[in-house]
Amino acid sequence: SGTLRDLAMQQLIWRDDKTAIEPLLQVATTHKSPVTRLAAWATIRGLDGLTAAQILQGLRDANPDVRRLMLRWCEPLAARDAKLRSDVIAVAQNEVAAD
Repeated sequence: SGTLRDLAMQQLIWRDDKTAIEPLLQVATTHKSPVTRLAAWATIRGLDGLTAAQILQGLRDANPDVRRLMLRWCEPLAARDAKLRSDVIAVAQNEVAAD
């Protein structure tokens, strides 16, 4: 349920449990539910675990809500990382071209 998922997220972040990042990454990239994928990405972000490679993975998610949040979350990293900035622009251009 959403309540239990939120409580689990909260506990992982409060405990700063970095060991949860890998299993959460698996959920974020493979779970069928976009809400669950979003929750996993949000928890990874809350643990300061988002990398440029993971952001690019999230930007390629099938769900537009996941992609939108990943775009928002990439801003601080992209401001310091020219390659990430370039990759994000390329992903966005590909999405516009696909529409």
